[in-house]
Amino acid sequence: MNEEIVAEGVQTKSAPMPVKILAVLNYISAAITLVSGILMLFAENIVINFLGQFSPLLQGFSSLFLGIMGIFAVLSAVLNFFIGKGLWFGKNWARIFVIVISILAILGSLKSLIVEGDMYGFIYLAIYIAVGAYFLFNKSVKEFFKKV
Repeated sequence: MNEEIVAEGVQTKSAPMPVKILAVLNYISAAITLVSGILMLFAENIVINFLGQFSPLLQGFSSLFLGIMGIFAVLSAVLNFFIGKGLWFGKNWARIFVIVISILAILGSLKSLIVEGDMYGFIYLAIYIAVGAYFLFNKSVKEFFKKV
């Protein structure tokens, strides 16, 4: 039985479990990306020394480059947070965003398979197709994201 939430006198169904899982994954991604972005912005020497352990070429990263990457990481974290929030609370724009990103990821996986011969592309392709199809065709998901 799908539990219901009563908010301000309006009964709405709770999110299907896969939607909740994707929302939580977005929150986790936002937290990790935010920490990474802050490190790139404010601890660039530590990051450059850390990267230099793996390859001398990576030690040549400039502070400006890391600063730009840090800004993009923080912006990405904010976007991930709002996508997670939109999914959790049933905002249809978040559902559409997931579908569009899934389609783009499917195209990227196909490119990876065909052009680069990356056999892991099959796994990614299957995951992206499953997520995209679930958000596009599943009746309980469509019902959850309907405007009230």
